[in-house]
Amino acid sequence: MRHIRSALTEDMAKTVACALTEAQLDYANSVLVGITTKNVARLQHAQNAVDRVVAWGTNRQSTSSSALLKHYHWLPVHQRIQFKIACITYKIILLLI
Repeated sequence: MRHIRSALTEDMAKTVACALTEAQLDYANSVLVGITTKNVARLQHAQNAVDRVVAWGTNRQSTSSSALLKHYHWLPVHQRIQFKIACITYKIILLLI
């Protein structure tokens, strides 16, 4: 994505990043429950790299990764895992009722 970022607007870059990277981070979140903090940190590092690429060329380029996550309305990896599990649990409970 870094190679095509200069040709994209910020909204387009955000959409591409969500479609490609965030989908991969969300894939099989149920398997990620209980993984070590070292592995969560690796995934968080990947997510931080994506938000820096999305912010490249904007006035937010020099802001912290946590501020960029907040601006783009992306949850940190640990919270994404918990949110996905909560959504799956909610859907299962609805099916049982």
